[in-house]
Amino acid sequence: MVQDNELDKARKAINEIDRQMAELFEQRMQQSREVAEYKMRSGLCIIDDTRERAKMENAGELIEDSEKREFYVLFQKNLMSLSKDYQRRLFKGMKIAYCGAPGGFAHITAQKAFPEAETMSFTDFAGTYSACVNGDVDVAILPIENSLAGDVGTVLDLAYHGDLYINSILDMSPSPHIQTRFAVFSRSMNNLKTPGHHTRFILVFAVRNEAGALAKALNIIGAHGYNMSYIHSRPSYEPDGSQFFFVELEGDVNGDNGKELLFQMKTVCDNLRLVGSYRHQEI
Repeated sequence: MVQDNELDKARKAINEIDRQMAELFEQRMQQSREVAEYKMRSGLCIIDDTRERAKMENAGELIEDSEKREFYVLFQKNLMSLSKDYQRRLFKGMKIAYCGAPGGFAHITAQKAFPEAETMSFTDFAGTYSACVNGDVDVAILPIENSLAGDVGTVLDLAYHGDLYINSILDMSPSPHIQTRFAVFSRSMNNLKTPGHHTRFILVFAVRNEAGALAKALNIIGAHGYNMSYIHSRPSYEPDGSQFFFVELEGDVNGDNGKELLFQMKTVCDNLRLVGSYRHQEI
């Protein structure tokens, strides 16, 4: 009888704990919904490898009992999987624009990045971009660079002259020798709150058509400790014949150092614009 009472007591305690966990589960899934809604607004993929790795690396530190620690890590892993399943259900209402024929490389990229969303084909880069600007779609996926063909100038022009933000760069490799980089454009900027090792950001700007103008801008970037992983110039089509530059930098732009960088860049650049911040991702 004593043993039965102890068993009943333990089961009642488990039931109470389960009740509390159910309340916390609802709260957590509500936060997952808010994360999903933010991702949809910003054109972000559901999977964030950097965030997930950091979460799993730190999960065990919350449990003092070493015997139970490994089970808590598994619990967290399963909980994250449930959260992603919930977000996938929410993503089914999204519309993704891409340029090209159904079944083509751009279409495959869109489906891999947003497998739950509806994809829509457009015949040219400008039309794909405009569909997102006008609100006909939530996200536009466009190529910015190919390892064989080089930069996609038309898309870089749209990034400079347009109003959309780049919140993801997707690297797709159909073979070991070919790689295409796709930009995910949306109407809302992604302000990364937890920058990681692969954090990058994109600036576009024009410089005056005079000797040393570009060097001044690049010196400011170097002085702030940012590594430039990509730079490309395009004609700005202004009467003075000036060029604009599309630059990708490694690091966090949302901290104090990034804010100071932008402030100083404005003193030597025209039409400076932070196009977006993102984490490098291969799909």
